[in-house]
Amino acid sequence: MVKKQRTAAHLKINNHIVRKENMFKKIMLTTAVITSVISLPSFAATEISWDETSKYVHVGDISVGGKYFSPDDAKSNINMKAAEAGADYYYVSRFTRGNTGFGANAVLYKEK
Repeated sequence: MVKKQRTAAHLKINNHIVRKENMFKKIMLTTAVITSVISLPSFAATEISWDETSKYVHVGDISVGGKYFSPDDAKSNINMKAAEAGADYYYVSRFTRGNTGFGANAVLYKEK
């Protein structure tokens, strides 16, 4: 009888340990995912001035619509689209504020 009680107690402890290990693995995975998402902006394009554009090769143009609530929102979206297009740099050539929000055009550049 004592042996069965010990076995049941051991199973209970083992189950508890397994749950803790699974929870630890989930926390580690979540931490890894969050860390990789946070580090994504390090691959973003860099805004440059008009004077700097002659140092780089033009690779395209993008525009973002007037659905952004602040200039920073529009700029952030330009930055993301520029990076997705493979640009290293971008120059904001036009910035507007309409009835529905902010919008902008940007010229994309890469290293020569």
